[in-house]
Amino acid sequence: MNSQTKFLSVSGAAAATPFTNFSKIVDPSGRLNFGGKAVVHSHGVDFSNGSSFSINMNELTLMEELGKGNYGTVQKVFHKPTKVVMAMKEIRLELDDSKLKAILTELNILH
Repeated sequence: MNSQTKFLSVSGAAAATPFTNFSKIVDPSGRLNFGGKAVVHSHGVDFSNGSSFSINMNELTLMEELGKGNYGTVQKVFHKPTKVVMAMKEIRLELDDSKLKAILTELNILH
């Protein structure tokens, strides 16, 4: 199914899908809009204040796992272009309001 596919009810009207409630957060291209404060996409994060963070996974070398939490895993990584060791959090994205709010809170804190 592509992003243009519509689900129809027996009456022919568009039926709700599990994603209907999250269409304001996830657009057809896969970008995640966190309340207008941050947009996460395949190239990084754009913040509403105009700053952005962009990194390519090919620029990172995984060193070790630092920990696991409710939402994902934290890895120690080496950023080859800058030679900086940093922590990278891999987040399991679930379409759940409370989890999306927690991600937004974390983005605000880390930014």
